[in-house]
Amino acid sequence: MQSYKRVEKNLMRVILSLIPGFANRPGFGQAALFCVLIGLSCFHLSAQDKYDGREISEVTVAFEQSDKSVAESEEFRLVARNALGSKYTTVKIRDAIEQLYSTKRIASVAVEATEAGADRVNLRFLIKRKTQAQKVAVVIVDEDNSKFTEQELLFKLNLLEAGTAITEQTLRNNADIILEYLRDRGYFKAEVAYEQTRLQSETEVSVTFRVTTNAQATVDTFRIAIDGFDPAKFADKITLKPGEPFSRETLTADVEKIREVLRDEDLLAPQLSEPRVVYESEKNAVSIELTGKKGPIVEVVVESEDKVGKGTQNTLLPVKREGTLDYAAIIEGERRLENYYQERGYFFVNVTSVCSVEPPLMESESSFIKNDTEFLCSALNNAELTGKKVEVKYLADLNRKLRLVDIRLEGTDQFSITDIKAALETQEANILGIIPLFGYGRGYTSEKLLEEDAATIRSLLRELGYRDATVRVNQGVSPDGENLIITFIVEQGPPTVVSGLEITGNTAFSDDELLAQIPVITGRNFSRAKIRNAQRKLSQFYSQAGYYDAVVSFSIDERTEDPATGKKLFKVAFNVENEGKKVYINRVLVSGNEKTKTEAVLRALTLSPNEILRAGDIYTSEQNLYSSDAFSGVSIKPRPAGERSDGSRITDIIINVTEQAPRILSYGGGFSTDLGANGFVDIRHLNLLGRLWQGGARLKVSQRQQLAQLDFVNPRFLRDGEKRFAPLTLSAQYQRDSTVTRFFRSTFDKGTFGIVQRVDEDGNPID
Repeated sequence: MQSYKRVEKNLMRVILSLIPGFANRPGFGQAALFCVLIGLSCFHLSAQDKYDGREISEVTVAFEQSDKSVAESEEFRLVARNALGSKYTTVKIRDAIEQLYSTKRIASVAVEATEAGADRVNLRFLIKRKTQAQKVAVVIVDEDNSKFTEQELLFKLNLLEAGTAITEQTLRNNADIILEYLRDRGYFKAEVAYEQTRLQSETEVSVTFRVTTNAQATVDTFRIAIDGFDPAKFADKITLKPGEPFSRETLTADVEKIREVLRDEDLLAPQLSEPRVVYESEKNAVSIELTGKKGPIVEVVVESEDKVGKGTQNTLLPVKREGTLDYAAIIEGERRLENYYQERGYFFVNVTSVCSVEPPLMESESSFIKNDTEFLCSALNNAELTGKKVEVKYLADLNRKLRLVDIRLEGTDQFSITDIKAALETQEANILGIIPLFGYGRGYTSEKLLEEDAATIRSLLRELGYRDATVRVNQGVSPDGENLIITFIVEQGPPTVVSGLEITGNTAFSDDELLAQIPVITGRNFSRAKIRNAQRKLSQFYSQAGYYDAVVSFSIDERTEDPATGKKLFKVAFNVENEGKKVYINRVLVSGNEKTKTEAVLRALTLSPNEILRAGDIYTSEQNLYSSDAFSGVSIKPRPAGERSDGSRITDIIINVTEQAPRILSYGGGFSTDLGANGFVDIRHLNLLGRLWQGGARLKVSQRQQLAQLDFVNPRFLRDGEKRFAPLTLSAQYQRDSTVTRFFRSTFDKGTFGIVQRVDEDGNPID
């Protein structure tokens, strides 16, 4: 909104105040208002024309109220400056405002234009920033609650990233997320409050969620009412008995246990409603009710010469595993049984399913649906079957049992079957077949695996430039009828050739400089992997050169074709987006380190002031901080800080760390026949003196062994090059070992007084 718009508003008020009886003369008022609006439009256009085409002299950014962050204002100024261009136009003003809003960090923006001489204009952007959460913490107020941790609740929030814009509604929503999670765990009286603490900037806050869990709700009653089934059979199975703590997870597990009990009674398709949970606030208890019908007795039969065990049936067949008579589940069982038998050498197996119901289902008042038919399987899900007996029968025609002795590939010279055999799921019969676990005695394949293998070969050909290649599978049997031969038939078609290559959006480097960074592509078969590799190399080149904002993308023009050969010609274009200028590091600022010294954090970084900013250095710095085990969270963000005299950009690096408990205590013990009773205690400190050093002490004691050990590790002791360090490790230990194992006594001593023999203080042999 520009300054002349304020003039419009004031002019409107003045004109309306000069119209006597304006509110009481609607007809005249409307006509006058129309004239005023026409006049204001002319004034508006004339004001725009006044600045249109002028050279933009200066662009400044100011924040509302007492927000005076210079670094942030410089960042927004650069965004607006890049969008405005050199000449003033209302379109460019709109683009600049849009770019500012796209940062998702501003609540409102106004633009003021003022003259700067006869042919220049100054622009001032007045911005109101959104509040940003630079640090988020969860504090559990209850003194003793080991059911969950603060970290666990923190991961439920969507405010984990430092710098996330927040509103009051955002904080309420996140508090509700915590409450919902706690109520699912049975803490219906839980309370969540949040508070914001201002940091250095007015719009940067630290958010703390204070969680009071209070007592967990217990179970008052759990009523199970399944028509036709004795609820007493569930009593010993379920966990949610009266007085037990309640949680949704436990309830879901109990419902599954109820289904298991029904399945054990061959009731595979019960109709159970959703459990109804009623919370009584005064008792802090819940009443649970589960109703339903037991459904029919279901028997699943697999008729085959090669029998399938009950456990395998439960794994393969959705009807038994999930407890459903849905037709899709029955058909899925057919497919899985076929794959099961094919993987065992019955490569031409055919499985069909038929169903029967006793007493028979009525199709109409005078006719029945015929049993032992596939049609009946499709009608089971919509029928009332309570009190009936249903049989689902899978008929497996195994055919011959064969050995997969050969896998062949025809129709392409790009690779041989030997080259790709390791990538195929289908396996020939081999010597590993003597090991039942591997199951390769007769080979390994199925219709599903053959489809996947054909897709694998097809994708390999497409990566080599044959984008229209097709692959089909032939299954042949040897003359003696004992062996199977799989042949993949390829029709690769003409190759797709890269006819041209262009690079757009680059101003800092010439096309020749960029083309020298990538392998030769023009004139070669099109390969998406090669294109992605070239894109990666260009991105790395820009990153190493300091163009941190540059993004390289590629596009393909596949509309051309060689009229002589019919080959499809692809034109590949690499586009350098947002090339910008070189980015140098101005300052490295660390926040969130309460126990860790700032210089220790800076020493672990590969980022230094006045150096070029590279994405690889940011990644390496994050890894160095995480590997110290002193931090549970690390966030590294660049923030623009202006420009250098040569026109390149400078940026501040903001590092936000979340420290974790630095001490780890481990202890344990046991008993063995050689050592007797033994135990150990191990304590480690992961952030000694706040310098990211590590130290530990270990004590291990048994009747025959004693060990005491101290160690110290400085992972960054001496520099090894510019960005690497040589570590320092110091260790001291005392060990006493009077153990002679049974192995040595039996193998070397042979019961004699040899060199391996334990003696007492007087030199007498102990054993």
